[in-house]
Amino acid sequence: MGIPKNNIVPSKYTSGGEFVDAATNAPYQGYYYAYQNGTYAGKEFNPTASQIIKINSPKQNKLLNSLPTAIYSLVSGIASQTLNKPKPQTIPTVTDKVSDRSTRFFYKKYNDNIIKEVDENGYKSLQSQPVYQTTFIGTYQGKNQSVEQAESQLQGLKAFLAG
Repeated sequence: MGIPKNNIVPSKYTSGGEFVDAATNAPYQGYYYAYQNGTYAGKEFNPTASQIIKINSPKQNKLLNSLPTAIYSLVSGIASQTLNKPKPQTIPTVTDKVSDRSTRFFYKKYNDNIIKEVDENGYKSLQSQPVYQTTFIGTYQGKNQSVEQAESQLQGLKAFLAG
């Protein structure tokens, strides 16, 4: 015996910015349906579906709505795990002759102390991703930057270069 179909409001689609996961406060994008005064992720009824709530709803956990929690969910991957269509994230790789160039590019994740060197294309792609800190040494786009200036943007860079 299943749930009577007249108890379930048919599914709709949200392209994001409307709902968050009730448990993690992660943004939700995808199909959803209403059932017993609640809204749930998915195209069809599922008894284990995640409940989603409107952004800034009184039901939303205010603790989960804080900036530190949002940053943590981004860097830990919690937010991306709850999206139906996660954005592919490519981490650039270092080219073989990186150290032969006059300008060098570096990055690290905010929740990680591991600094990595990357090529210019990788540097450009990481600059728009809020989970990464980036910097460079040398001349780039008309700006000359020393090791000391780069260290102030990316703590631990001097130790990385010395290692």
